[in-house]
Amino acid sequence: MTPPTKQAAFAAGLEQPDATTRAQRLRLATSDEHKKSWGQYFTPPDLAAFMATLPRAEPSRCVRILDPGAGTGALGIALAGALLDSQAAQRVELYCVEHEPQARRELELALSATAARYGRRLITTI
Repeated sequence: MTPPTKQAAFAAGLEQPDATTRAQRLRLATSDEHKKSWGQYFTPPDLAAFMATLPRAEPSRCVRILDPGAGTGALGIALAGALLDSQAAQRVELYCVEHEPQARRELELALSATAARYGRRLITTI
């Protein structure tokens, strides 16, 4: 049996979209008026990845990140992943704040999928 394509796996619920994919979908599905009223700006994936490379951290047991306008979590998750993948942090605590209901639902799903990837090395709080 051949494995499903990425699109088929996603459609079947076998693969969860990452935070940047969630942000892109929400950005396209949300009117400019709604985004303006909530002050929403969806960080483009390339920008989130670039910004995650900027902080320089000495190796640490724990790094705490506050993402005060988390949206779908693209920026905070990119930074947490960069710190954990590079071994700059043994553990990351990611604190996210998001009040817009649709973005918050997407944030919860993205954080859950990311926490499953990193296990106990990533602690998330909304």
